[in-house]
Amino acid sequence: MNDNGINYILDSVLCEQPMIDSCIARLAQYNILFVSVHCPLEKLKKREIARGDRIRGIAEMQFPHVHKGKKYDLEVHTDQKSPYECATIITDFLKARGSSVWVPFSEKFYSSELK
Repeated sequence: MNDNGINYILDSVLCEQPMIDSCIARLAQYNILFVSVHCPLEKLKKREIARGDRIRGIAEMQFPHVHKGKKYDLEVHTDQKSPYECATIITDFLKARGSSVWVPFSEKFYSSELK
């Protein structure tokens, strides 16, 4: 879709190294922005139950690992801002920066302690 000028959002938890490597390999040619989305664990558990289509306990299992050792272009906190406000923060960042601040792309997702 991006090859046709259509922008989209990929929402995924990138915990495991093979998944990160695959993402980087497949998306490196595109203008990418890594956004770290934060929320307290208790709120995540409530959201997980409310959605009804999630495996119970997955949020708690991923929580301690999801952001560990990763760098992001931008962070948003969904417990402090509405979805609209978070989207506005991301849009404003894109307008100001145009693309990821981490260059080269293949190295931007890894923190220095993992190298």
